[in-house]
Amino acid sequence: MKRWKIKEMFGWLGLFDETKIRIMRKARLMLQYAMENKLSLLPKDKDMIVMLHEFEYEVDGQRAAINSSLVV
Repeated sequence: MKRWKIKEMFGWLGLFDETKIRIMRKARLMLQYAMENKLSLLPKDKDMIVMLHEFEYEVDGQRAAINSSLVV
């Protein structure tokens, strides 16, 4: 990922704002706090989980693939 994109995403999280946040001992906890505040769902929001697993394998010289998906 390009550096400017990462900086843009951190900016969107508010990490470069003048807003005061709780100082924590570990940077990962401060990042988690910022993400939880910015990305939390409102009562009217809906959440969705989408997963895709792609497996490729070989049996007796024959290549095969299985895809498994889940949308909840």
